[in-house]
Amino acid sequence: MKTIFLITGIIMLLVTYQAKAQDDKPSKGVVEWKKLSEVQKLFEKSQRPIMIYFYKQNCDSCKMVDDSTFALAEVADFINVTHYAVRIDAESSEKVTFFDGKIHTMKELKEKLVGADISLPAYLFFTRDANGAIYNGYKSRNYIFPLLTYYYEDIHKSVGFEDYQKNYFVAYPPGQATVMTRLMIKWKTWDEAMRLNAIAPKKILVDFYANWRTSSTVMMLATYNNPKIAAYINNNYYPVRFDSQATDTLALTVPLAFNDSINLPVGDYLNKQESHKYHQFAIEMLGGRMTFPTLFFIDGKEMKVLERVLGFFTPESIEPMLVYYAENHHINQNVLDFLKTFKTRLFEDE
Repeated sequence: MKTIFLITGIIMLLVTYQAKAQDDKPSKGVVEWKKLSEVQKLFEKSQRPIMIYFYKQNCDSCKMVDDSTFALAEVADFINVTHYAVRIDAESSEKVTFFDGKIHTMKELKEKLVGADISLPAYLFFTRDANGAIYNGYKSRNYIFPLLTYYYEDIHKSVGFEDYQKNYFVAYPPGQATVMTRLMIKWKTWDEAMRLNAIAPKKILVDFYANWRTSSTVMMLATYNNPKIAAYINNNYYPVRFDSQATDTLALTVPLAFNDSINLPVGDYLNKQESHKYHQFAIEMLGGRMTFPTLFFIDGKEMKVLERVLGFFTPESIEPMLVYYAENHHINQNVLDFLKTFKTRLFEDE
């Protein structure tokens, strides 16, 4: 049996984000704080999450965030690549125009957006669809990264922040620059899964991932590496992780059906080394919607896609999906009805 280890680190995560943003304004190791009016114009052209940081002058926690968190080049560069950042003095009488066109002093804006009584520092994150969430208190390097990745990668659409942060710290333990982890799932290549499936067909789970997405790494190290989830997948699926920017050629030897009228035809799928760098198989499977992680549940007997699921899963939230397809509940029951009545078996003692 192969023993596979994965080494991860925030520095590698930052490097890949910077590579993805090579056409953006170069990072300088200093947070590029913007005015609200500037952010509104930028957001209209290109949607990124917005982080509004509220502070005041005589605030020790605020000074600590400024001096030991935002002052770090890796934090500043990450924010500059992934967010529009605004800095608001919560006691200032300076007037600013908010996104709704109304004029407020900075103090009034703080009270309007996060409340008069909230302790500082405070952070207001607006998602790409303009929903806001408030956090407060001192955030070190280790605790600001989960917040930044949570909103930049749209993880908020599938799981609450506390659940995400708990799993994030499994993948990126506070205080550790790198982590060596033994992978518990017996991941297969597509070719290996096809050879095994030809002998003994069963469900196939394909995880399309991107190395530059934090959520992909957290899922591998926290969700899939949960012993109960790993055991269930190993017993009931042929699990495949496919790097969306892989450079090797994939040979599809049998057509893969998406529905009654669309098939992915037999043939060789490769990375054409175009500017986007995505593998042809990933493009075809995801229909050009390059969102990661994306999971496919495939019926190995009929070689038919049963479901495509986008987004981040915790161990607890992926269990019902795994059971639904592995145990053929999809044949007679709608997935939403199944989820309403599902009771955990793997985590019932927790």
